[in-house]
Amino acid sequence: MGDPSFDGLSAFLSVEQHRSFTRAARALGVSTAAISQTIRRLEQRLGVPLFQRTSRQVALTEAGQAFHARVRPAAEQIAEALEALNLFRGRPVGHLRLTAPRIALPLVVEPIVAQFRRNFPQISIDVRADDAIVDLQAKGLDAGIRFGDSVDNDMVAIRLTRDVTWRVYAAPDYLERCGTPAKPEDLATHECIQYRFPTSAALQRWEFMKGARLVHAPLRETIAVSDSLSLLSMALRGAGLIYAADLSIAADIAAGRLVAVVPKVTRRTPGFFLYFPKRMQSQTKLRAFIDTAVRLRETRSQA
Repeated sequence: MGDPSFDGLSAFLSVEQHRSFTRAARALGVSTAAISQTIRRLEQRLGVPLFQRTSRQVALTEAGQAFHARVRPAAEQIAEALEALNLFRGRPVGHLRLTAPRIALPLVVEPIVAQFRRNFPQISIDVRADDAIVDLQAKGLDAGIRFGDSVDNDMVAIRLTRDVTWRVYAAPDYLERCGTPAKPEDLATHECIQYRFPTSAALQRWEFMKGARLVHAPLRETIAVSDSLSLLSMALRGAGLIYAADLSIAADIAAGRLVAVVPKVTRRTPGFFLYFPKRMQSQTKLRAFIDTAVRLRETRSQA
């Protein structure tokens, strides 16, 4: 028989994480009405409101914040204890939650997930596509995939791809209409589609190595977008030049849909990495995902 004092804690933590009764219900596989009723019963039992509800958002009350600060660490310890039981099972089980930028989905995530599910059907997986830098703990995520230079030093990082080379690319149609820039200084007269980082709202610099120096090209602000796939789509439609990593647009380069310009001026940075907090590396479900990813990486490198 369950201890009634624990009733509603999963619902409470899920609503706090998603800041939405609807999204929390979806994550737990129940109806929104069931989540709302569970939270109401929990608040009645505790004698205080835990959430402020409006038509636009859900936020913790002061009492809810204090309660969450005490409950969340305990919930994480319980989750780790349940995960440790996998060591006594023949195969790992559980639910793995990941975040990855949209541009990485077809290139990195989809091949790994397909193979992972074939190898470990007992582990379900939830991939959140997000170009912004994500706080894994705050979002209740197990791991993330990002370019290596954006991964914090305190994270464990597993290489998934080779390093990438950044160059300027354009569709042949754009180059026929507007001409081909020959050097970085020429970019100031062209339509440049710039990427705006979702987290900081800063525009990405178009950086190049000039000898031993890192320099950036002066650009006119013509088009800015905070979605990596929209950036690529606009370039393919001939809207302007883009600054992109070769690995992320390899198929379009091979098919001739995008052409590199400004020859001999490039920048090299780390490729995609899987990253996670050190305390998560003992999770058997995560270890299974890592093993799958590493085997696929080695297979690609040998091809």
